[in-house]
Amino acid sequence: MKFTEYFAGSKDNPEGIEEFEKLLTRWLDESQIKIVSWNCNGKFREKFKEIISEDADIYVIQEYENPAESKNEDYREFAGDNYLWTGNLHYKGLGIFAKEGITLEEIPNSNEDLKHFIAVRVNDSFNISK
Repeated sequence: MKFTEYFAGSKDNPEGIEEFEKLLTRWLDESQIKIVSWNCNGKFREKFKEIISEDADIYVIQEYENPAESKNEDYREFAGDNYLWTGNLHYKGLGIFAKEGITLEEIPNSNEDLKHFIAVRVNDSFNISK
């Protein structure tokens, strides 16, 4: 499944895909925000320094520990207060980190079937959602 199909529709909805691609292209041309996604498979508190070199504006990380409950001071400092997290267990969740100056606002998830999903409005200009 393509990224555009996942976020904008499906092969049965080409108008949604085309509209999404236009909006994404226009937004990327204007904003140039870099988004990195990584399933770190746990212990992100020990691995987060590896991803910093990517210099992303937004990091979407799967299977990681809630920074608010971590005992690792460097990890809590990396996370700061500009992140969103969800999960059943404090050591395994989904989260979104953003650089300073980028605002993340959690918005209602329109799909109740998605158990661990974070719908987000970024910089009050676009959504990361289903």
